[in-house]
Amino acid sequence: MDRSASLIYNPAAGAYNVESTLPDILARLQEYGWQVDLCRTYHRGDIARLTQAAMQQERQVVLVAGGDGSLNEAANVLAHSQTTLGVLPTGTGNVFARQLGMPIPSPWKLGKLVNAAQALAEGQVQTIDLGRTAGRYFVLWSGTGLDAEISASIEPKRPVIRRAGLVGYAAQVIKAALRYHGAPMTIEVDGETIHTHALLAVATNGPLYGVYFRIAPKAILDDGYLDLIILNGENLFSKIARVFYLLLRRVESDPQAILRRARCIQVTTPTPIPVHVDGEPLTRTPVTIEVVPQSLRILAPRQAPATLFTALTADSSAAGDHRKAN
Repeated sequence: MDRSASLIYNPAAGAYNVESTLPDILARLQEYGWQVDLCRTYHRGDIARLTQAAMQQERQVVLVAGGDGSLNEAANVLAHSQTTLGVLPTGTGNVFARQLGMPIPSPWKLGKLVNAAQALAEGQVQTIDLGRTAGRYFVLWSGTGLDAEISASIEPKRPVIRRAGLVGYAAQVIKAALRYHGAPMTIEVDGETIHTHALLAVATNGPLYGVYFRIAPKAILDDGYLDLIILNGENLFSKIARVFYLLLRRVESDPQAILRRARCIQVTTPTPIPVHVDGEPLTRTPVTIEVVPQSLRILAPRQAPATLFTALTADSSAAGDHRKAN
């Protein structure tokens, strides 16, 4: 199908130069009948500005070559619009692209970006939920506690950490995790009140948390709910135990984990602590986090797990029932 698109790329995303691959990406998209304008970012805020321009020019698709932070910037412009968002993963974590099962490039496998472009060209439009924290939309997660502390500590060092890639990021995570001992929190979840001392409280739209952890295996991108995960604890042993369950992808079995599906979450703490959206520092507690159902059109590749979308999950179940009947 012919599509008009703006491809916005962030040359500062990730640990490698994506510009050398752009001609091959454009050529592959053109093979599928796409008409693509190339837009380079130079300054903070350019992604939002260029996304707005693409909407005004009635582009059908905005492709963002960048990381999850770049995706968040574009999503905040495209929310509730008829313009579709696609991601070419060139960031450090690329969590959203990983959830969708897209090819993820590396410094020695930049050609995978061409494969990712093809996956989007062959993909289909899905309408997903967004979360909203203090007026800011998020695609993946928002939370407070350890991850927000890490985000706040990394922000001043971001250019150096970006050049170091995942290794540099992991080093900062470990350093912050050793210092942090949790915080007392009062969390209102759709009318239920939870008093706890938490290492982490995160509302997620999908199952993947960070690059490696499946923190909410039953999360669905378009079901009208966020999945809330509260990990309790306040000492080194608690932190080690929580990481153990995360690594095993057994959060649901963790006796110190509280799991809820929620439409609205309110978090208060005795003293204000950082809050992040999609890994970027945003504000401090108290804070309200809520779901905004069916508010963003995305391009999902054919290989995206059916369990991420209610319609695809229903289709898969129906197909399974049909096979059993026969």
